[in-house]
Amino acid sequence: MKGNPTVIEALLKACAAEVRSHVQYRQDAAVLENLGLPALAAYLIGRAGEESEHLKKYLARLTFLEGAPAFQPTATVYAADVLAVLNGQLALELQASADYQAAGDMAAAAGDAVTRDLFAEIEADEQEHEGELAIIGRFGIEAYVAGYRAKGV
Repeated sequence: MKGNPTVIEALLKACAAEVRSHVQYRQDAAVLENLGLPALAAYLIGRAGEESEHLKKYLARLTFLEGAPAFQPTATVYAADVLAVLNGQLALELQASADYQAAGDMAAAAGDAVTRDLFAEIEADEQEHEGELAIIGRFGIEAYVAGYRAKGV
């Protein structure tokens, strides 16, 4: 089924974002492991797996719409401490949520309800991640990290 070019472009951008997020989560997990936070690192590795699942769904829809899965993810950002890692992750989630909301609206305007629903589904996952990271603002980084230290060290 030949898809709308604008919808295909949005799916390509989403694929690139998911690849970048997956790699960023893995990179940040390595930093956290090195900082002595294996449980928090394991949490991020789990998140990386979720990003891979998002990518899988986007690629399936993209190829169904006869789009060529050729995209270039943006570079990751090195974060040297826990707060920088978590702030970076929150920024990625906020951006993804906004991008997927806009893409879903665009897909709806193009008459592609299936793609709209896919963007809405994955946007909900991103918002869940945002909520978890926003806990830091309520309880502080020390309490957040202490919770993960208790789980894994």
